[in-house]
Amino acid sequence: MPWRYNEGPKCPKCENRAAVLTERTVSNGVAIVRYTLKCSSCGFREVLQELTIARTDGGVRIRVGALG
Repeated sequence: MPWRYNEGPKCPKCENRAAVLTERTVSNGVAIVRYTLKCSSCGFREVLQELTIARTDGGVRIRVGALG
């Protein structure tokens, strides 16, 4: 995916400017945070990275998963 510092990310499908969104869901004490690339021109959507955050007896567990 081409990135330019002053223009932001480009959609890999149509080459127009895309936005990076942060989505968060919480269920049963586990939070999932997804960083998603979304193009408003063609509707393309891709999850770039996902974080899973869970509380354990010993503290907090964070799992990072790169997708796409």
